[in-house]
Amino acid sequence: MDKDSVYALANHILGRTFWYDGKLDSAIIFTKKAIEINSADNKVANKANLCHSYFNLGCIYNDLGDIKKSLQQLNDAIRIGRQFPSKMASLADSYSTMASIYTSIGDYDKTIIYADLAFSYGEKINRDDLKARSLMEKSQGLIALNRLSETEKILNLSLKYASNYEDEALKGAIFSMLADLKKKQNQPAAVIAYYNKSSQAFLKDSFNYGIAQVANNLADYYQYHFFNPKKALENYHRALEFIGIVSGKSLILNNISKVYASEKDYLKAIDFNEKALAMAISQFPKMEKNDATFPGLMRLVVNKPDLLILIRHKADTWLAYAKHTGNDKNKLRNALRTYMLADTMIDYMRWEHSGNVTKLFWREQTKSMYEHAIETCYLLNDHTKAFHFFEKSRAVMLNDQLNELGAKQLLSEEDQKKESVLSRKVSDMQNKLAETGADAKAVADIRSRLFLAQQEQENFIKKLETSNSQYYAYKYDNAVPTLAELRNEILKDKQTLVSYFVGDSAVYGLAIGAEKTDFQKIDLKKYAQLTPQFQKIIGDREAQNRRFKDYLTLSFQLYDLLLKPFAIPPGTRIVVSPDGDFLPFGAFSASRDRADYLVSRYAFSYTYSAGFLAKSRKNRKSGILSKSFLGIAPVQFAPSLAQADLAGSDQALKTINRHFFLSETLIGAEASRNAFAKNAPDYRIVQLFTHATADSSGRTPTLYFADSTLKVNELLTDRTSSTALLVLSACRTGTGKNQRGEGVFSLARGFAGLGIPSTVTTLWDVENEAIYGLTSFFYQELANELPLDIALQRTQNQWLNKATSADRLPYAWAGMVLVGSTEHVSPGISRSEGFVLLIASTVLAVFLIYHFRKRQTGNQ
Repeated sequence: MDKDSVYALANHILGRTFWYDGKLDSAIIFTKKAIEINSADNKVANKANLCHSYFNLGCIYNDLGDIKKSLQQLNDAIRIGRQFPSKMASLADSYSTMASIYTSIGDYDKTIIYADLAFSYGEKINRDDLKARSLMEKSQGLIALNRLSETEKILNLSLKYASNYEDEALKGAIFSMLADLKKKQNQPAAVIAYYNKSSQAFLKDSFNYGIAQVANNLADYYQYHFFNPKKALENYHRALEFIGIVSGKSLILNNISKVYASEKDYLKAIDFNEKALAMAISQFPKMEKNDATFPGLMRLVVNKPDLLILIRHKADTWLAYAKHTGNDKNKLRNALRTYMLADTMIDYMRWEHSGNVTKLFWREQTKSMYEHAIETCYLLNDHTKAFHFFEKSRAVMLNDQLNELGAKQLLSEEDQKKESVLSRKVSDMQNKLAETGADAKAVADIRSRLFLAQQEQENFIKKLETSNSQYYAYKYDNAVPTLAELRNEILKDKQTLVSYFVGDSAVYGLAIGAEKTDFQKIDLKKYAQLTPQFQKIIGDREAQNRRFKDYLTLSFQLYDLLLKPFAIPPGTRIVVSPDGDFLPFGAFSASRDRADYLVSRYAFSYTYSAGFLAKSRKNRKSGILSKSFLGIAPVQFAPSLAQADLAGSDQALKTINRHFFLSETLIGAEASRNAFAKNAPDYRIVQLFTHATADSSGRTPTLYFADSTLKVNELLTDRTSSTALLVLSACRTGTGKNQRGEGVFSLARGFAGLGIPSTVTTLWDVENEAIYGLTSFFYQELANELPLDIALQRTQNQWLNKATSADRLPYAWAGMVLVGSTEHVSPGISRSEGFVLLIASTVLAVFLIYHFRKRQTGNQ
């Protein structure tokens, strides 16, 4: 071995020794020197050893709490390790460490991906210790996402591998994870037993951090399961004795604060929380203690979930203290300021998370914070801040998606093409992974390729964010419309926004009109009792017909609970922003004795949020000869799809098509999935008569075409859509799983994410003749240049005036709702007008040619 390689190895060993001794600054200096020597472009450098040095440096930065630098070094270790088959163990360690880091920042999708990659390398070299650790890391992601049955299998397998290898610290970590699992399975005896096993294993290994973690977790259990604050405090203080890491100390101090808050000793609770925050902030040299409430500095924090815990608890403590002292205004204002800070932290966390599973996990986890923030606003009668928190409690992932769409328009044509190629590559790999069966090798191969595709896409996006300031600003625009912007720019003539928030202790409603706002607290118990009963009967024709008096009673009670308190004058156009499933407000009755439907008094529309309306506004002024209408009706479906024929849908589409000129219809076999994907983005109005499946169970909403299906998660944003109005005349296109803290994931919402501002959708299984008739009426009203909500209101009232008594049941007509912008969408000139124009143009052309030739003849 040559002198330089020996010198590099010596530096590497010195760096490792200083790292193990906790002298991290010296460890960095010597490890970087080893990297510098082996990175040199000469024959004496040992490139393979770079893998070990980068791995060590990544771990050192992780111990320092600098996760960004840690991930950079670990990625370099992986980049080098992939080039050398002898470095598979280092690859497995690097992937496991990255999985652990992503757990710490709450990105559980990536935890699982990296842990699986670590396991695959552990398997290749048959190292039980590497397999055990990777499975243990994976279990942390699984348990956080509440996938308990998978977690148990994984942990038992991890323990089996660990038993073949003498590593007490690893066994201790697995026992601790098993205790966490048993907590969720409500097995107290098993919880205590596993924590004791874990503590004993850590003691054998003299692993103080592990001992402290077990003591902290045990204290949590005594506090929240056994409600024993004395025992909890004993264990928290024991944890403080063993913990050496500053971030760990701050969390334990905060846990002690929570105990005192639960005992209503708020001064002690605030004192311990302040100590916890000061200790957490002390890790970041660029942040001064006095700047702790300055949101711009929050982005510097690496471990944001831990800091969020401290900030949320501070806000919750001030709110509880305020309520304990008769709603003291100063304490409430302290709570409100701190909730605003927590909200900023949640934004920054979301932008760092890559997968939707993780993002949805955090939306659910943070919903209770928004409830407490809204309660604080209610007690302060602060409508402005209340509107902010209402908006931030819903559809933020949808708004992020629209931001991304807008940001893409600022890219060069070359960058747009590259971004589309990378997005499609990731999407294709995700679909392949979903379609792959139980073949472990095939799954591992696809996951590895998916990881590389995602990494390539992420690197490209980060490069864009760094080089294009406009792209960055547009993509991360988290501004909520102000009340003034809502009134002046978003709400139209005679419109009022009514937004609802459904919490664990109350329902809140906020009505914002041109002149005033009204903030109401609504009885949660009544809401929880009435809504499921109403939803059951509204989507069942037979039950509605048989128990119509019950229906009237329920619909009146919901009107009385949700809308009547706001005293909104008849003739108002009401925009409903629901928290969860859409209720057909037009079908509520203002009388419990007779059918006095609200659709006769108000024009209703719905939105995912006011922010959605602001972001999705677009210029709909199109030229007279632009593509105006695309109609799709498969009528019959491939046998493999097992869908009934939609007899009459072709004729219904032809009737509607008479309203348009230069339109296109795809009927029968022409109504294929590819034809829809290829043509739909080019048309201003798109109409579908087809089947769809969706429900609240989490089954992926699916749209049917003549040859195949299109799932909501297969909708791609690689083309800019010109569509201003989409009419989904199919069953349940407005329903889906209610993702707590984000909203209902329906087909309609999927298309909204493509930038389509207005969608007419359905809330239950629609009947063919009713939907054909209602849709026909709707296009007649659209031709009268009406706003979309008024066009739909007139459509439904026209139906009520003309239908038989059986078809006047709300089941027949009320399931058709408008979501999004209410601005009029011009159908352009009608087919008859187009032909008249064409004939007139032809006559004029003939006339001019005739006179031109006559003049030429005269001249001759």
